[in-house]
Amino acid sequence: GQVLYANLIHPADVERVAAEVFTASRNTPTRFEHQPYRLIRRSGEIIWVLDHTTIRRDASGQITHYLGYLVNITTLKNTEEALRESQERLELALRGAELGTWDWNIQTGEVFFNERWANMLGYAPDELEPHVNSWRQLMHPDEESTIMRTLDTHLAGRSTLYRAEQRLRTKSGEWKWILDTGKVITRDEHGRPLRAA
Repeated sequence: GQVLYANLIHPADVERVAAEVFTASRNTPTRFEHQPYRLIRRSGEIIWVLDHTTIRRDASGQITHYLGYLVNITTLKNTEEALRESQERLELALRGAELGTWDWNIQTGEVFFNERWANMLGYAPDELEPHVNSWRQLMHPDEESTIMRTLDTHLAGRSTLYRAEQRLRTKSGEWKWILDTGKVITRDEHGRPLRAA
C-alpha cells in the first residue's frame, strides 16, 4: 500500500499500459498480456518486463481484482537492441561503400541479395528470384565455366576465398564488370559447405 504501481511504470509507457488495461477490462477476457514495458526500480535502474494479468470478476461481472505476474526480460531487450544497432551499423557501412551482398544457402540454393546488389544491375530486389540460378542466368557465357571452376575450388575447400571478376547482364541488357568476393562461412561435420556470403 505504500507504492502506487503506476508510479513504477516508465513515464513513456504509462499511457499505453493504461490503455491496454482499459481495453481488456472493457471486454470479457479472463486474462491478457501487455506488450513489453519498462519499470523503474527503487535504485533508478530501468528494467523491461512482460506482464501477464488475470482479471477476477464477481457474480455480477464487476472487476474485483487484477492478479498478475511479471517476467524480467531486460537481458533479452538489451540483446535485441545491441543486435539492431549492429545491423544498422553494418547496413550503413555497406551503403557507404556501395557494396552489394549475397547470402547463399548452398543446400537449398536460396540466396538473399541485398538491395544494392540488385540495383547495381538495374533491378529492384523483388525482381530477382532469391536463388543462385538468378546469378547464373546473368553471367556472361564466355566466363561461366571459369567462374564455376573458381567457385567449385573454393566450395571444395581448396582456396580460402572465392574471388572473381566477371561480367553480369544488367536489366537493360548491357554487360557490367563486377568484382565478386565471398567465402564459405559454415560447413557440416564432413566439411561440406552449407552457407557462403
